[in-house]
Amino acid sequence: MEIELRLDLRDSELSFTAAHQLKNAIIDRIELEGVGEVTGSGQGFGEIDMDIELADDDETLSRLRKIIHDFQLNDQATILRHGK
Repeated sequence: MEIELRLDLRDSELSFTAAHQLKNAIIDRIELEGVGEVTGSGQGFGEIDMDIELADDDETLSRLRKIIHDFQLNDQATILRHGK
C-alpha cells in the first residue's frame, strides 16, 4: 500500500534545520522498525511530505500511527492512501 504522510508544522517553533532533522528521524524510525520504505520526501513552507510503501495490512498502518504518536505529531499528521 502506498501512502503519503503529511506533517503540517507551520504553527510550530521548529527551524528549517530542526524540521529537517525531525524528518530524517521519522524516516529512520519507519525503516528501522520495518514499517515501510520511504520512497520520497520533501520539506518546505512548514510542511514535510513523505511517500511510504507499506505492507498491505492494518497492523503496519497502526505501527506507523504509533510512530507519529511517539513523536507527538498526532495533530499535525495526515495520512493519505494512494491506489487500491
